[in-house]
Amino acid sequence: MSMVGTFASELECTVATKMYYMNLSIYREIRDRYELKRVFHNHVSSQYETARLLFTGNSDNGHYDVLLSE
Repeated sequence: MSMVGTFASELECTVATKMYYMNLSIYREIRDRYELKRVFHNHVSSQYETARLLFTGNSDNGHYDVLLSE
């Protein structure tokens, strides 16, 4: 069984974005509405780009995907 994607905790995502001088926003999909809700935001600087991640799964077994800007 192969693992697809990268698994990380919220803390690891926060540390990684700070290392690369980025803000961080984490979103979850609202069921049956096809909308995203921001559930976490770490603002470091208004001059930094914001990394946007979509979290799926449960707290103990989740997955982050990168959301690309349009």
